[in-house]
Amino acid sequence: MNKKVIELLKEYTPQERAQLIEKKFVDNIPDHVKEQNKDTFKILNTLFYNNKEIYVSKHNRFSDYPLHSHQFLEINYVLSGQCTQIVEGRTVTLSKGDIILLDIGCSHSIKALSEDDLMVNIIFGDRSINIQWLNDLKASNNIIHEFLLNVVRGVNNTEKYIIYRNHTDSDITVVLEKIIEEYYLNRPFSNTIISNYLTILFTELMRNYHIKAKEKITPHQSLILNILKDIEENYIDISLQLIADKYGYNKNYLGNLIKKQTNYTFIELVTRQKLIKAHTLIISTSMPINDIIYTVGFSSKNFFYDKYKQFYHCLPNESRKMNR
Repeated sequence: MNKKVIELLKEYTPQERAQLIEKKFVDNIPDHVKEQNKDTFKILNTLFYNNKEIYVSKHNRFSDYPLHSHQFLEINYVLSGQCTQIVEGRTVTLSKGDIILLDIGCSHSIKALSEDDLMVNIIFGDRSINIQWLNDLKASNNIIHEFLLNVVRGVNNTEKYIIYRNHTDSDITVVLEKIIEEYYLNRPFSNTIISNYLTILFTELMRNYHIKAKEKITPHQSLILNILKDIEENYIDISLQLIADKYGYNKNYLGNLIKKQTNYTFIELVTRQKLIKAHTLIISTSMPINDIIYTVGFSSKNFFYDKYKQFYHCLPNESRKMNR
């Protein structure tokens, strides 16, 4: 890995310095981005997704991290040393090179890391999972594909995490370290490169993780993947009737099936895709926001602003400012 990045990761963060002095966990997460319960808390999407789809961060050392869960997915990668976690009530010890993929809502706590323990977190939402990739590899019958497919469909995974025991000289390590380097060096187009590396990482994990899925992908799941791909490619002009005609289904039956398989209505899926495309244009171009609204297929500015705020937890002009 790039020496500059290694040195950055070894440096003490302000939270690490505070935890060394106070000899206890120092919470740096604002109250408005977490839901506190009696014995645990949930970190909300609002902490991360205002301006980036994928975040990378070093786990702060020198204190136990209390039991919590997230509204997003997380990969923990042990760069050096080791890490012990309690994940869904089970003790898990990760060594150098190991990876754990945590589902949305997976509960875990982390034992204190020492000076020589470095763990990097890669944080991303379900919209960072490439639909085309899922569709291309739907015949793989691999547990990682099944895990990610369930996330995209909004279906609960029976197992809330997957552990991969990695060799540090593997292709998986190369991809992970490329993601970390791109994030910390912050070079031009790094967000796009990281997004593509994430898909490559999933593919490498599937190639090397030889556990079969519990069930083969069903015809209905395959159909939903095709429909999600159609929405991704034709979100401006698509309609439920067009999709029903394309696949030979009754419109009402197909609408109910989509809702059952994804927990979203067809209209909600289309709106979600339009918002993602609008967000991409907002943060990557200087196109006026009013033009973007109509370019991606919204007919009402008020509706767009309401949905954008719900989805990204900020207004479009705020997203643009954060990326300048």
